[in-house]
Amino acid sequence: MPGINDVEIVLHLHENWENLTQANKVDLLGKLRLITNIRTSNMYLLDSHGKLRKYDSPEQRNATEKGSG
Repeated sequence: MPGINDVEIVLHLHENWENLTQANKVDLLGKLRLITNIRTSNMYLLDSHGKLRKYDSPEQRNATEKGSG
């Protein structure tokens, strides 16, 4: 049973999924907002010492955490 804030949506697509090209599948999923891009250029995370820190990339965060471990 759905909660008070849950909404069930049923979509009926009248196109054969197998007939769509890969580009059209990605475009359709994007327009339905079933997929999205996540920007990682402005990341503020807590470091291993609990201090809020700005990271320029996920790679920088990973390198920092490996160096402090």
